[in-house]
Amino acid sequence: MKTLIVTRHAKAVESTENQSDISRGLSGKDSKYFKKIVKRLSKKTMPELIITSPAVRAFDTAKGLVNKFKKEIPIVTWDPLYDNLTNDLFEFIDSNNSDKDIIMITGHNPLLPMFIEKLTGKDPKNFPTLATAILKFDVEKWMDIKDGSGKFKKLLVPKDL
Repeated sequence: MKTLIVTRHAKAVESTENQSDISRGLSGKDSKYFKKIVKRLSKKTMPELIITSPAVRAFDTAKGLVNKFKKEIPIVTWDPLYDNLTNDLFEFIDSNNSDKDIIMITGHNPLLPMFIEKLTGKDPKNFPTLATAILKFDVEKWMDIKDGSGKFKKLLVPKDL
């Protein structure tokens, strides 16, 4: 059994004229929700690895979550999480971390909700900043995950916690 935790980055600062989108950091407005999200992820769903978009706001979200987990969780950057998320993610995982059963990804809208729907057939509809979906797959290897093969187990929306 494999578990994929899909988390949208926390609230970002507004972009400025001279700033690239990828370099936008966090605004701090969602910081109170980090602990609530982590608390709802039971010990059974604590990630063994976080794969994040290279965008500053996604990477800082991953770091903020790791701080609240109070456990060493490696963070790896994977460029396609920024703008081209596909099932290649599972090849990437298997080639580097096939021994991990619970992995979190942090990224962006609209890619994450579309990816969730593709994998589970369920559209999360409301996927605001720091929203976290838990998906389960009855497979031995990450590479065995196919479109529609996942089960949408839970959606954590910060303002509802």
